[in-house]
Amino acid sequence: MSKPRTRAPLSCRRVGCLGSLIFGGLAAGEFMRDSAEELNLFADPTAALLVIIYTAIAWIFALSVRIGLLRPVQPVLLLAAVPVQAFFGSGALGGMGFAIAATVLLVRLGFFRQGGRARILVVTAIVAASELGGWLASERPLVTAGPALACAVASCLLIVTLAQSRVLSSVVAAKETLSLADHRLSPLEQELVRDRLGGKTVKEISYDRHLANSTVRNIFCRVYKKLGLRSVEELFALAERYHIV
Repeated sequence: MSKPRTRAPLSCRRVGCLGSLIFGGLAAGEFMRDSAEELNLFADPTAALLVIIYTAIAWIFALSVRIGLLRPVQPVLLLAAVPVQAFFGSGALGGMGFAIAATVLLVRLGFFRQGGRARILVVTAIVAASELGGWLASERPLVTAGPALACAVASCLLIVTLAQSRVLSSVVAAKETLSLADHRLSPLEQELVRDRLGGKTVKEISYDRHLANSTVRNIFCRVYKKLGLRSVEELFALAERYHIV
């Protein structure tokens, strides 16, 4: 039986690289803006906070290129950037871009497959509250509410459209199936693999299954050998490439 390919999908690595470049650029831009205005960065709390937030997000994106466990965090970071942009950054338009990118990644991860409507409502509520909250916090005149309201409505409509898009859903569903049983994994080994891919740590699996930590680690060593893998990162990369059953 041929061994599956275990290389991480290019899309995940590209998202990590692109995210680190974008947020690193935002942090550098904020720093250079204050330098050009001959301001002390840390004398301006808002600018200092932006630099710290953007730098932290950039580093997490960079780490997600190599660490499979961090890849599901990518859309969360983009959603977190929406209120940051709305309240402190370039405003509603920048937040709208991050919201759309986050939705595309959530669709790719299958976030809307179960409880779709409720989850769509949560995402749209976060984005709408951020966009409108940013405008309210700016204390601008009421006549300037039009652009912020338009961005909020457009963002929500695009999120709903993308989340329910059959095209994007078909892309997510177009994974080849990989049967663990075909690779001679025992029922227990299969259950532990699903637990690990579901986000549980070795310690949590040991506690839930009433097994010693060393026993769980030994089981995963056998699993990696059967699947032709070397680490848990490669297991997560495999799950991104294949629909594991």
